[in-house]
Amino acid sequence: METQESALHDKLKNAAAECDNPGAWSNGTWQFSPNDLNLFYRSNNDVRFLEWANATAVDLEQLGKLCDPATFGANQQDVLDETYRKAGKMDTDRFSLNMCPERSGLAHVVKMGLLGLRDERSIKLEMYKLNVYGEGSFFKAHKDTPHGDTMFGSLVIVLPSLHQGGALLLKHEGKEVTIDAAKDLDAKPPGTVAWVAFYSDVEHEVEQVVSGHRVTITYNLYFTDSSTLPLPKELLDTENLTEVLRQLLIDEKFLPGGGTIGFGLKHQYPLPSKKTKAKHLKSLLFFFLIRIYSLLGHCPMIEKLYTGLCYGECKLSSV
Repeated sequence: METQESALHDKLKNAAAECDNPGAWSNGTWQFSPNDLNLFYRSNNDVRFLEWANATAVDLEQLGKLCDPATFGANQQDVLDETYRKAGKMDTDRFSLNMCPERSGLAHVVKMGLLGLRDERSIKLEMYKLNVYGEGSFFKAHKDTPHGDTMFGSLVIVLPSLHQGGALLLKHEGKEVTIDAAKDLDAKPPGTVAWVAFYSDVEHEVEQVVSGHRVTITYNLYFTDSSTLPLPKELLDTENLTEVLRQLLIDEKFLPGGGTIGFGLKHQYPLPSKKTKAKHLKSLLFFFLIRIYSLLGHCPMIEKLYTGLCYGECKLSSV
């Protein structure tokens, strides 16, 4: 019996470890305030304002016309070739918007998605360009040119706008995925954006836009010298862990008299106040409770078991 329990413990431990194995990219949707997406941009000596939630096809067409032709990096040079890339671009000295990935929490999710839970390096986001892909626009397969020694990847945010096509195809070490922001944003609340972050060595291409306008804000991702403890990751690859838990919970021999399954918190999370900390933890726990119930059919309970420091594996003899 002890051998069987040990095997189940190892299986569960290995499945949990896989959740901290980040890949070459991470993506999802994120909710901003609609006002955060309002765009200010400059055309010659005129400053224009675009209320994004009410932007029309005519507004986006005008925005695209005021963009410069988008170039791409090749052999340490900016190259203009519309047979390879056809799109418009604005540099950061020509536009501004209130959207802040750091303040909203998106930057933390991006970091966890690319670096995992245990990497304590800090990153910074630097807004790079606005791009408009109108009908017929595309960008053939390529890899990004790093800007500096500490740049390691890119974050692309797709603003909500009606369009078809323009899916992003990512390839790396034999794996590939297609991310269609137009479908991901369908029927989402106002202010929702689609995002994808990936390492600089990931090959990616933008498929041709069939109709409408695909508008993106790109950020360069850099490592910084300072380090901070990471916050918990919300978007985990938990498929294997879920299946192992499912098998354990339907096994009548597993904890026949009831018991406790859990993971101890390891870090001191740098939240500004007790009120904020409690609110943040409550939202994370609520997410996982709903997730467990929907996938496993069991309604878990939250209970504080111990307080204090624990290094390595902690075995509780009593509760």
